[in-house]
Amino acid sequence: HPGRLKRSHLCDCHVTFGGKRSHTSRRTNQRKGKSRALRILLVISEVPPVHSGVARVAEKLSQGLVALGHQVDLLSRRDFPSWEHGEIRLSSMPLYLSGLRERLQGYDVVHLHGPVPTFSDVFLLRGLHGLGPSRPKLVYTHHAPVDLRGIAIRDLAWAYNAVQERMAALADHVVVLSL
Repeated sequence: HPGRLKRSHLCDCHVTFGGKRSHTSRRTNQRKGKSRALRILLVISEVPPVHSGVARVAEKLSQGLVALGHQVDLLSRRDFPSWEHGEIRLSSMPLYLSGLRERLQGYDVVHLHGPVPTFSDVFLLRGLHGLGPSRPKLVYTHHAPVDLRGIAIRDLAWAYNAVQERMAALADHVVVLSL
């Protein structure tokens, strides 16, 4: 909800990249008491120091949210063992979801980015499952459909994209990018 993304009153905020914290200075809200700092978890496939468009989104978005006075943590594929072969990347994140649920309860907002097979799709289906009505709000940003041109499983990508589009409805809010 855009109205909630306001500067907080005297909030000590940080961004975490690969376990390292970068603190910002305390900020004051021009309309004291009208908003509070949010605890936001960005769940995104790549983060710095990886050099990619997705990692740049993670960096810029988290810096912007911290500048508004929010606390931002990042959870990425790097936090879990994975298997990669060319453009095919499989994450073991689904095996760790039950251990993550208690940590997720401490956030106001979980902002998931996708689609990323075995990562964002599994999180949409099971990430906040069982946390009850006080669970964090889930914002899902759909960046682009999976495109596997030249690979024999191109039809599988089409089916995956169709299912992913339906799964997006599980989020509280959906952001779709367009050019």
